[in-house]
Amino acid sequence: MAGLPANSTSRYFVKYFSAGRTHKASFRYTQDSGQPTALFIAQVGDFFETLNGIMSGDFVFVSASYIAADTDLELPCAIPHNITHNDVRLTMGDSPRYMSFVGRGLSGHKVRVYVYGIAIDPADNVQTWAADYRVMESEEPRVTAALEALFILGAQTIAGDFPVWHRYANIGYNVHYQKKARRG
Repeated sequence: MAGLPANSTSRYFVKYFSAGRTHKASFRYTQDSGQPTALFIAQVGDFFETLNGIMSGDFVFVSASYIAADTDLELPCAIPHNITHNDVRLTMGDSPRYMSFVGRGLSGHKVRVYVYGIAIDPADNVQTWAADYRVMESEEPRVTAALEALFILGAQTIAGDFPVWHRYANIGYNVHYQKKARRG
């Protein structure tokens, strides 16, 4: 499988604030003519909405941008609708908790979508989640809803094909914040 340049497909980025920090998520899409459609942007919002209840209650979209295929110029774009606020209270110390959804396209290329500031702690359920750091669909209905939203959204791999999503979400703690705290 040959490597592809990062700009082989169009990319949509959303910055959001969750658990006291700003995070960034990216989604690849097929529209080569420029910015994503209003429907695509709304569906990104719908994806985040499916995780309501396990996202931090301070979640809010901050900004959005896009990069058209075959370019490296990042331009501002419309942000998705904000999710309904909930009562989940997380602190900055919880912001490295993540949930990732993984798929693979017919080309063999992987796709992964990370969401940070998740209220699921792997240590909370030692019998299952801590054993393999995965939340299966049968354990959390929001995982099923998020996977369905990703399918509807049509997020793609770097090769521009549609992935088959694994029927679980990985969970854990991102070490970027660990390293950042240690370096000062």
